[in-house]
Amino acid sequence: MIRAATHYDIEGLVELFCLCDTSGAASIHWLKEVVFHLSSEESFVIVAEYEAELAGFFIGRVAFEPTLNGKLCIELHWYSRPGIKGFGAELRRQAECIARERGALKMLLHCPDERVEKLVARAGYSKTYAIYGKALTCH
Repeated sequence: MIRAATHYDIEGLVELFCLCDTSGAASIHWLKEVVFHLSSEESFVIVAEYEAELAGFFIGRVAFEPTLNGKLCIELHWYSRPGIKGFGAELRRQAECIARERGALKMLLHCPDERVEKLVARAGYSKTYAIYGKALTCH
């Protein structure tokens, strides 16, 4: 079952984030981020439940994008427990519906590996941007 997350889901969301976070950065910062998105008008958090436990989540943000001249939905975090088929795709589909309801014209998804790229390509997504990152330090 896919549903809107509530504050009662925070502990389960943090647990899921710890499972998907390969950097070891799961922290109080992420907990604060979840609480912010649960209470933000621009953001939404949905969860997948399987056998009375959280099996996945999708956090999205809808905001005006000047280059699009309309609203854009950006996936901030998206995870589904391995071995439970279909929840990742269903979370994405539900997120698309929420984004459309909030007036988004387009959705951007992060694809951390080829497996996810193939999944979203099958759903009609195409590569839009290449995003590069760098850790910033003070000198």
